[in-house]
Amino acid sequence: HAEDPQDFEDAFGRTQGRYAHDRNNFDFSYTREISKELALQTFYANQFYSSSLAGSLDSWLNRGAADITYSINSATTLAGGYEYLRRSFDGGIKADTNSVTAGVRQYFTKKLYLDARGGVDMISSFSGRDFTRPLVLASLSNDWSNKTRASIGFSKRFDTTSYNQDLFDQWRLSANVSHEFTERLRGSVGAFYGEGTYTSEGR
Repeated sequence: HAEDPQDFEDAFGRTQGRYAHDRNNFDFSYTREISKELALQTFYANQFYSSSLAGSLDSWLNRGAADITYSINSATTLAGGYEYLRRSFDGGIKADTNSVTAGVRQYFTKKLYLDARGGVDMISSFSGRDFTRPLVLASLSNDWSNKTRASIGFSKRFDTTSYNQDLFDQWRLSANVSHEFTERLRGSVGAFYGEGTYTSEGR
């Protein structure tokens, strides 16, 4: 529960001021190492969202995904994945997204590595129209030490949000630094900048 926007989705694109909301998340993942080089990961997530804004509708998110990785050598790992996402609102309004991606993790040094992934989102939108749109996800990370890690990331894709029945064409650039102060105490700081447009409303 929060009275103000708490994350990227809540803060980005809200035009009706501050209002309280409740969000409940459940996530489950399972990873299986098939061989020394090959691994499979499956993932399921469920989310419920409700806000105090008059006239707003409660929403649900169900997401399932499978990802397979193959290590060519100690420096290069290839990945491929599929994800299905359904966003539903009260009254039976819903949008479905099928995503197919391929990517790579490339180590330049023992501490510096790049995660890059590209693919397509095939979207059946809330209005019933179908869209096929590209997606790009990338991050560059550096493990400065056993206790400190820094990363910068970029993403570009069409999203559905928990509070608006419209597709959101957005990009964002983010940065994060985390540090382990003691065995029990860890901290992190992050920031992002981004822009986006609701495709139907043009806002």
